[in-house]
Amino acid sequence: MVRHEARLRAKERDGAARRDHLERAAARGVDAARKALEGPEFPEPLRYLYGWLMEVHGRSGVDMSGLSPLTYATIADWAVLMHRRPRPHDVEALLTLDAVLRFPDAGEEP
Repeated sequence: MVRHEARLRAKERDGAARRDHLERAAARGVDAARKALEGPEFPEPLRYLYGWLMEVHGRSGVDMSGLSPLTYATIADWAVLMHRRPRPHDVEALLTLDAVLRFPDAGEEP
């Protein structure tokens, strides 16, 4: 689900997000565009992770290649400020999901 969302956010050559192009095509009745907009569901017991990810993604700054990777320090600061209590496996999941959002096609077979 996170990889799908990242791909929809990706910018096309004209600077618009892929989602924008697909939504316009779907509005014109293009079935393939409607299907491309549909993504897998995030497992309900883990939905809190997606919410947390949206709170912390991109908060570690920007570097020459775009958004900086999420850091332990950023997560720790966020957890204190937002009164969250992530467990160690939550932190590892956030770091992994952040990487997927930044590079949705990395590590996949062609």
